[in-house]
Amino acid sequence: MPLRSFIKAAQTHFLFAVSSLGKTHKWSGSLFQDAWPGNYKEGQQLYNGRFAYWGEEIEFNSHNFWRHQGLTQPFMGILHSFEWLRALRSLTFPEARGIARTYIKDWIHNNHGWHPIVWSPDIVGQRLSSWASLFDFFGSSADDDFLELFQTSFSRQLRYLDLICLFRPPHMLDIQVFKGLIISKIALGQPIFVTLRSLETYLSLNLYADGSHKNRSPMAQLMILRDLIDIRMCLKARGIVPSNKLSQALSQLADIVRFFRLGDGGLAVFQNSFEGSPSLIDLILSQSDFSKQTIEHLDEGGFFKINQGKTMLVFDIGSPLVQPKLMDDRLSFEFSYGDKRIITNGTKPFQVTSQMSQPIATTSLSSTVLFFDARNRIIQDLQAPSTIDSSLWTLVEDKQAVLSSEWSQKIGSNRLRHQRALTLINNGTEIRCEEHLRGAENGSALIRLNFHPSLKGSLNKDSSTIILCQDDGRKWRLNSGKGYELGLHRGYYYGIDNQELFCPQAVIKVRFKETQMVVKWTLRLLD
Repeated sequence: MPLRSFIKAAQTHFLFAVSSLGKTHKWSGSLFQDAWPGNYKEGQQLYNGRFAYWGEEIEFNSHNFWRHQGLTQPFMGILHSFEWLRALRSLTFPEARGIARTYIKDWIHNNHGWHPIVWSPDIVGQRLSSWASLFDFFGSSADDDFLELFQTSFSRQLRYLDLICLFRPPHMLDIQVFKGLIISKIALGQPIFVTLRSLETYLSLNLYADGSHKNRSPMAQLMILRDLIDIRMCLKARGIVPSNKLSQALSQLADIVRFFRLGDGGLAVFQNSFEGSPSLIDLILSQSDFSKQTIEHLDEGGFFKINQGKTMLVFDIGSPLVQPKLMDDRLSFEFSYGDKRIITNGTKPFQVTSQMSQPIATTSLSSTVLFFDARNRIIQDLQAPSTIDSSLWTLVEDKQAVLSSEWSQKIGSNRLRHQRALTLINNGTEIRCEEHLRGAENGSALIRLNFHPSLKGSLNKDSSTIILCQDDGRKWRLNSGKGYELGLHRGYYYGIDNQELFCPQAVIKVRFKETQMVVKWTLRLLD
């Protein structure tokens, strides 16, 4: 273990031990109640003792439930965050309150000791905010024994989170930490001035000037917006006027979320994101209380968007302020027509639940390019420095929208380069693309285009054209230039709540007779 990681782990264990010392604060009653809807079907499963999320499932039938072996870290995070209490609240029968108290009591009895996921600051913050904002649901009818147990655990977790904030700079924390601290302290009648100052520092250090968050995930932008809305509502309930910094962040993030919405109402899928529920996105945006501002590009966030006719296209060029990586989503894009997604960014799953048979799919799932050397080995170095450059312009006279971006990276003796120039014509019903590639001598490259799982693809006999059929009967035709191998493979898509879905994946294989080549392809909506 590196020295820095060892010191951080030792410090965290020490703070966890110290947090057991201190008095129990009496519950003064929460002025803030969670306003977000829960899933009724999930609530029924939880009522019957079954947790099922992201392809994993666990039964509430043993004391090992909270430390169940074999669960992935993201699933454990969901389990211990208690956000699923909303789903139990959606049930109309009063017994759901008792079930919620049973889960909470069992968690308290079985989680006295240290665990890196259970006591991760962001999970603790989410758990505290869930318990505090949903207290009226499970706590209003509780007996004194439950309240004493609950208040003791709640006070210790709050002390632990306070100590973490004391020893770690704000930019190293997550928004859930500040949300948990603010909502919890207000519920216990404690001062929050220092926490609010730390929150403002966090926002200053983690939001770019264009308003986007540095993690660049569209879904993360939505969740941060939701958390800031909760913080603002909690402050108003206490009679505290939100700061200008908080109000500005809310306004900018609301515009960022609108920027990432495609024609179906969901979010573009980049940086391990999900499409999300259009109704929930609508609800969150309606609570932001800010006027809409149209954004065409995020200079620092590293995204461009083109609207033409019924077409929306979002292009990830990579942020100039973040060290780019060869195998990330750079130069991938999402394309929708009307309310249908056509080209998608496959993103990456939290857990791969099936055995992938296609080597293409196991390397990366985004609609971008892979480079191979002369021995057919993937060329990659995630730490190698690289550069990016981009430009956006519109040719109004020809009714064309042109978007171009490129990156280059030196790995060993190879200088890799990819420039992607996208042109929308015919009112957005046709995409013409030029891929300028520089690869290894006698090597090759794969240009992958992932299509949404709702489309069905077929390759013609001479392997020059792929026909893609939507479920509403519309058809798209993909053509590549002569001299290239066009193939249709089974791709994988995780953009819908981490479900593993199969999707058509078009692959154009390029062999470098020269180190620099230009590949052209066209996608067109058929009449």
